[in-house]
Order: sequence, then C-alpha cells, then structure tokens
Amino acid sequence: MAKIDLKNNKFLSTHRYAIAFFVFLIAYHVIIVNRFNTWSFVEFTYSHYCVDFSFGFGTKLLPGAIYRFLFNGHTSRLTATVFATALVIVFFILLSMQLEKFMKRMPKKYLNSAFMLVLFFLSGSYTFCIFTKSLGLMDTYWLLIGLAFFTCLEHKYLRFLIPLLVTVSLIFHFSAIVFVIPVFSIILLYYVSISDDKKEKAALLVIFGLSIILAVIMFLILFFYESRTICSMSEFHRKLKENGSDFTLYYDYAFFHEWEGRSFVPESVLAMKPSLAKFFYLFYYQVKLCIDLLKTNFLNNLFALLCGIMIVFPLAGFFIRFHLSVLRKKGNKLRRFCAFLMIAHFPFIFILALLFANSVDMTRYMTYAVIPMFCFAFVILNHEKDMREIFFENMLSLKNNLPLKIYALAYFLITLAPTI
Repeated sequence: MAKIDLKNNKFLSTHRYAIAFFVFLIAYHVIIVNRFNTWSFVEFTYSHYCVDFSFGFGTKLLPGAIYRFLFNGHTSRLTATVFATALVIVFFILLSMQLEKFMKRMPKKYLNSAFMLVLFFLSGSYTFCIFTKSLGLMDTYWLLIGLAFFTCLEHKYLRFLIPLLVTVSLIFHFSAIVFVIPVFSIILLYYVSISDDKKEKAALLVIFGLSIILAVIMFLILFFYESRTICSMSEFHRKLKENGSDFTLYYDYAFFHEWEGRSFVPESVLAMKPSLAKFFYLFYYQVKLCIDLLKTNFLNNLFALLCGIMIVFPLAGFFIRFHLSVLRKKGNKLRRFCAFLMIAHFPFIFILALLFANSVDMTRYMTYAVIPMFCFAFVILNHEKDMREIFFENMLSLKNNLPLKIYALAYFLITLAPTI
C-alpha cells in the first residue's frame, strides 16, 4: 500500500490545522466526553424531533419542523439520530476550517500558544461537550448560525444577511435574545470601532440597527403571542405521542406554564394582555420555579455551581484581565466600550444562570458564557496586532506554572451533562 507523503500532499499540507482540529474534536467527544458510548438522544432532546409547525407557530418547533420536512415518511429515532449526528459533524468540520484561518493569521512565534488556545476552546465542559453528551439539542442550530454570522461578517455583501440570521436564531428559541444576539451585537460594534473606512462603518451600523430592531420585534411577537397559536395541551400531548415521544415535561413548561401537572404562573397573570407588567410577572414566576426546584435537589445543584466556578472563573479571569488592558488605554471610546461589554458579558450570563438554571441546566447556560469569551478573543487577535502581543505574552508568562498545568488537566478531563 502506498504511503502518504504529508509534506508533498498539497491538501494535507494546506489544511493540516483543520484536519488536526477535526480529528481532535471527534476523538475528544468519543473518548473523553462520551467515554466510548455512542452519541445518543435523551428523551428531552428526542422530543425536539417529534414536533413541527402542525402544533402551531412558535419557538422550539423549528428543529423538529426541519427534520420532519427532510425525512417526511421516514421519521424514526434512527433517522433522527443520524441527522442530529450529521449536524454536529458538519459543525465540527466548518468550525475546524474557521479555526484554521485563525491559525494562519497568527505570527510564527505565537503559533504554539495559539494552538493551545484553540485546544482549550475545543475541550472542556463549557463549550461543545453538551452537544454530543445529549445529542439533538436545538441549540446546535445556533452553533451553525454563529459560523454563518462570522462568515457573513467578513464579506462585503453577505454581511447584510446578518439581521436575517438574528431573526432565525430567535425562531429556534427566543432565549437567543440573551444567549446569541448580545454576542453578535458586541462583535458588530467591535468591527465598527476598528474600521477606518467611513462607508464600512455606516454599513455595519445599519446592520447593527436593523438587527436590534428585528430582534426586539420578533422577540415580543414570540414571547407574547406564540401561546395563542399553539394547540391545546391535550392535543399537543396526543400529537407528540403520535410522533414518537412521551416526554411532555419540557413543552408543558415552555408553552403552558405547567411543571409536573401544576401551573407555576397564576391564571390572573396568564389572562393579562401583552404588556411590560406581564413580562416581569412571567419573569418573576419562572425565577420562583427555579428556586423551588433548586431546594428539591440542593446538593446536586450546589455541586454543579461549584464545578462551574472552579472550572470557568480562572479562565474568565484571564480574559477579563486581557480586556481591562484596553479599558486603561486612552482614545477610541467605542473600542473601550466594546471591551467593557466583553467584560460584562460573562457576569451577565452567570447571573442569569443563577436565576434560571441552577436547578435544571447550569452547564448549558455556562456554555453561553464561555463560548463568547473565546469568540471575543479570536476576533481581537485576528485584527489587533498590539493586543495580540499582550494576549500571547500573558499566556507565555504562565507557561511553567504548575497549578495552571493541574487546572488545564482538570479542565480537559471533566465534562458535564447539559442538565447539570
């Protein structure tokens, strides 16, 4: 059998980083994340593939609608597993290609540090492990939308599709208003702050404005009116069972404000007309439910919180220290404001996790605190030479730090399920 000459094979030589990252992702998710178990659905995620727009029009139905449209007449747990697995693998391929572009922009003297940064991004509990540990999360589409966002952002004309991407991200789940759209908005403002071209600045500001306006309009429509389009609870349960799932807990909570057969929002609130007051009432009662659930399994939830703090806070501290170096500089107020937003993003999501997730899906919320930290760093390192020097010099100063090596090993080996 002929041997493959890596040096003379143009494809392998050109795309060695993408191939290395993709192989790492697959190996990591097979060996570390899933411990050689197959990537499979839990009942919660499989239920996402058993709904569609015949149930009504609302968020959380689009993933199932896409799958059932593509596999019309051939829907089953097997085909759903194949489709969900394919989505993750496609994302891993595209992500690896995107990260290769990042590596090729880095100076030779920082390549090793950049490579380690990427490996940190691709491993750990709080970036991509939840997407194979519980296959079929509807959030997987957000990952693909995120890649599309960065691709469009770098293109002169495709960037005008960004408001559409924002709108679509909300239709998958209206929590995109806190998980996805703020990240897109911060990065758009960052591009405005570093641009020297007046036309480009104006175009980016128009895109930013349209994205915010469409996001607010779509969020309000979905938040206040989707419950009017969804079929009754009994019909919803019947259709869900016909489509292959008996898991109703999530949709009872999401669409009908019930948890284990008990309404957690008073009828008087549900009967209110759409208003700011109703929004805050619904916010209050969802927080109250989360606190009540926290008490029922306090030790497990406390463990998840402490894991999050021990694993994520040192990493967050490193990134925050990096952004603080921009805040200390004079000039370019918009760039300094972007640095402030990049710093504030992590505590903002962490507070939301304490309010809404400490009893059910802490790992999922923390994922949306950690992925953006890396995204902000990658964007800055791509575009600012002086900040690149500061970032990698900070990394190199920690090279022989023993506690850091122990931390890195723990970060690499510990993975948690989305519901912890």
